[in-house]
Amino acid sequence: MKNLFVAVLGFLIPAVSFAWIPQMQFQVTPQWAAVQVVNPYGFDVVCQGQVFGLTQTGIWANAWFQVVVPAGGYQYAYVYANGGYYFVNATANVQCQ
Repeated sequence: MKNLFVAVLGFLIPAVSFAWIPQMQFQVTPQWAAVQVVNPYGFDVVCQGQVFGLTQTGIWANAWFQVVVPAGGYQYAYVYANGGYYFVNATANVQCQ
């Protein structure tokens, strides 16, 4: 009986602790690049990752973030340009649990 309990628990823990790629939308202006992380589920999730902005000279700027996204809500993550540089594109690497 003890072995059965351990086996069932061993199968359930990975199913509960998986990560997925959330729904995302990007916004790019000359001064900042942003990713909007959307949580369509009925429970809060913790998301972490990086948002990247590509400048006109081909240099990537990035920012790391970790945020709690409320049930049915969204959060933003930003990266900002400095000086005479401006952003022309953006991307992100985000996973939620």
